[in-house]
Amino acid sequence: MLNKFKDLQQQKLEQLSKERSHINDKLSGQEQYLEQLVQYQQTLTDVSSHNHAVGLQNQHRMQVQIAKVVDFQEQQVSLTRVDLQRQNQLIKQQYCHFKGLETISNKQAHRAQQKKQQEEDFANDDIATLAFLRQNI
Repeated sequence: MLNKFKDLQQQKLEQLSKERSHINDKLSGQEQYLEQLVQYQQTLTDVSSHNHAVGLQNQHRMQVQIAKVVDFQEQQVSLTRVDLQRQNQLIKQQYCHFKGLETISNKQAHRAQQKKQQEEDFANDDIATLAFLRQNI
C-alpha cells in the first residue's frame, strides 16, 4: 500500500514538473515579446525626423501606447516569474515528500529482507540440529 501511495506521489511530482516546464516556456515567450516591445519603443524614440506636426503628434501617441504595453508586459513577466518560483517551491516540497516515502519504503523492504534471512537462518539451524541429533543417536 505504501508503494502505491509512493507511486501516486511520484506521478504528482512528474505532473508538477510538466507544469513548471509549461510556465518556463510561457515566461520565455513573454520575455521575448517584452524584448521586442522595448526594441520597437527604442526605434520610435530614435526616429524623430518628422517635419510635420501631425507626424510628430502620431509618433508621440505611439510612444505613449507602446510605453503602456511595455509596462503591462513587464507586469506579466513579473507575475509569471512569481508563478515559476511558486511552482519550484511546490516541486521541492513534493520531492521531499516523495523521497521521505521512498526512504520509508526502502527501510521496510530492508527489514522484511532481514526478517526473511533470520527465518531462513533459524530454519537452517533447526535442520542442522536435527541432522546432528540423528547422527548421534
